[in-house]
Amino acid sequence: MAGRSKNSLGWRGILALLAGWAALAGAQPAWFVQDGALVRFDGQEAVKLAAPAPEVRVREFLGVVADGAPVVKLDVAAGHRHDADCGHEHDPALADIVELDEAGRVRRVVAENAFRAFPSPDGTRVAVVDADYSVHVLDGERRRSLALAERTVLVAWSPDARRLCLTVYPPDWCFNAASTADGPDDFLRLINNDLVLYDLETDRAERLTDAPGYDYGGLFSPDGASIFFISSRAGRGAFHRIDLATRRIEQLTNLEPGSYDVPVGRSQTLVWLPALDAVAYEAQETPELSSIRVVGSDGGRARKLGLGTQPRVLEGGRALAYLAADGTPRLQRGGEVAP
Repeated sequence: MAGRSKNSLGWRGILALLAGWAALAGAQPAWFVQDGALVRFDGQEAVKLAAPAPEVRVREFLGVVADGAPVVKLDVAAGHRHDADCGHEHDPALADIVELDEAGRVRRVVAENAFRAFPSPDGTRVAVVDADYSVHVLDGERRRSLALAERTVLVAWSPDARRLCLTVYPPDWCFNAASTADGPDDFLRLINNDLVLYDLETDRAERLTDAPGYDYGGLFSPDGASIFFISSRAGRGAFHRIDLATRRIEQLTNLEPGSYDVPVGRSQTLVWLPALDAVAYEAQETPELSSIRVVGSDGGRARKLGLGTQPRVLEGGRALAYLAADGTPRLQRGGEVAP
């Protein structure tokens, strides 16, 4: 358990910096999904885009490409393809992934019947997790498949877009594999996931973690020197960090009784706030409610900014927006911070 560090967040620090962010509504907007529609938010005004097509809803915002166009996952699965290796029912998480134009119409199909897509930081490439949980990278018209035996569910890009941090399951994992496992040992093996570092320049994969339980949700630090991730290796969910130079793994937080109150984040909600040297994320409060939390990159106590979902970074990490519990986009402007 990491102690109180120089990067731990204090109330005054959060209030002062968030108050200073109020005027920083930037040219690059934040995007939210609300009631099946995409909402563009510049820090002051929220604009709901029209539906991509009749009876088609947006399920998830995935990022933007180089010209700022949003990439989204639709709420309509295409093809309903079965997983050939497992022979089980179609994964309901599979759907079409598309780019939208400024009016909300589909301008390009990125992938059909895929699990998820991850645009690179500069938006020039997109990593796609296919229906069989393999990965390919789109670079213009070029399609490059990654040489990886494991099944991938999450992808994170390094800031220089050279490396990928992949959250992977065993090669024989699929949507329904755990429910048909051959006994407890096989079940634990199938639900175990780890992190793999993939170098796109050398086409080499390296396993970063190999511990029982789960290691998932890798997020590169802004300098690319370390990866912030969530792990159950301590017996409870906690934030960890791996130094990529030494491969040393450090536990940053804990949920043991009497420790700092640091609930872990939902998958794919972690974002870096360089101005605070911290990570913002969405944490589950109750089955119906989520909160937006901020924790220092060296651990410490997690601060609760308010009830809401979908944390987004504005102005290169100098401002934070999220979809509040009442369904409206909000830019944190200081004032009362919930305990």
